[in-house]
Amino acid sequence: MAVIRSKTADPSLRPIAYVLATASGHRGFDWKSLYKQTLKNFGDPFAATRERRNDGRQPSLVLPGENTSAAILREQLEAEFLAHGTKLWIVDEAQHVLGGGKSGTPGHQYDILKSLAQTAGAQLILCGPYDLPTSVSHSGQLSRRTARVSLNRYRYVKEELSVFASAATQIVKLLPTTMSYPSVAKNIRFFYVRTLGCVGIFKDWAVKTYFLAMARGATEMTLLFADTAMTPRQLATINEEIVEGEIEYGDIASEPSKALVDSILTGATLLPAETESNTPKRTSNKGKTAKMPPLFKPFERAPGRDGVGGVA
Repeated sequence: MAVIRSKTADPSLRPIAYVLATASGHRGFDWKSLYKQTLKNFGDPFAATRERRNDGRQPSLVLPGENTSAAILREQLEAEFLAHGTKLWIVDEAQHVLGGGKSGTPGHQYDILKSLAQTAGAQLILCGPYDLPTSVSHSGQLSRRTARVSLNRYRYVKEELSVFASAATQIVKLLPTTMSYPSVAKNIRFFYVRTLGCVGIFKDWAVKTYFLAMARGATEMTLLFADTAMTPRQLATINEEIVEGEIEYGDIASEPSKALVDSILTGATLLPAETESNTPKRTSNKGKTAKMPPLFKPFERAPGRDGVGGVA
C-alpha cells in the first residue's frame, strides 16, 4: 500500500502509516518484521538495514516480551512517527499479533502496540475478523481505549443489493480486459448467494474467473463464473462464521433466507444473455460518445415512424 502523503506545503508529513501483520508461526509474533515493514511502507530508505546496525546502542525501554533489537526498532519507528507527524497507524490482520509464546502473553503483545501509539501520539486502527475484539480484550489498557466498528456484509434487501451490484460491477470494470461479463444487477440472486453479500469474496471470485478466461482464450467471462464459484460446503461454513460474528457483536444477523440457502445448495441460474462489456464505446470525431441506435424486436416499429396499413 502506498504511503498517503499530506497535500499541505510540508512534503515530510506522512499522516497515515499502514502495515499488514503477517502470521509468524506458532512460536511467536515477529515484531521486528512488523516494524521494518511499517518503515518500508512509510518510505524509510534505511528500513532494510536498521536491524543490522551494530553500533552498541541500547534501547531506553524494553517492554515485556521484547528483546533488545526489537526494542530498538520500535523506538526508531516511534521517532519516525513523531518526525513525520503520523497520526494514524493501520495494522491489518491484527489478529496475527497474538502469535504466542516468545512475545509474552496476549495482553503484553497488545500493550506493546498501545505503548508505541502513546509514545508516538498515533491512533491505532486494528483490522481483522470478527474475533478481533475478543483478542483485544486480553489487554485491559487497550480495551478501554478501543472503539469497535463492524463492517457488515450487504443484506438481501433492495437498497443494499443495489449498492452491492454497483460495487461488484466496478470491480469487474477494473480488470485489464475487454471481455464481456455478466450484469451483476440483472443476476443479483446468482451473485449474492455465491458471495453471501461480501464484496471481498466477489473480488477474489472475479479475479479467479478472469485468469481462467485468459487461460482458455475466452472472449467473455459470463459462463466461467459458475466454474469458479465456491462450493456449497465452503459457502455454508463461511455463512455460519458470519452469522456467529454478527450475533456476537449484537448486530442484526443477516442470515440468508431459506430460499437463498436452497439456491446455494441447488444452484441458481445465471442468465448468459444479460451481459455487459469492457470494450470502449465508439466515439465521434469530437471525442464524445456517439449515441447508438436503439434496438427493437423484429417487426416492431420504432417510435415516431408512420403506421402501417392505416389511412393517412
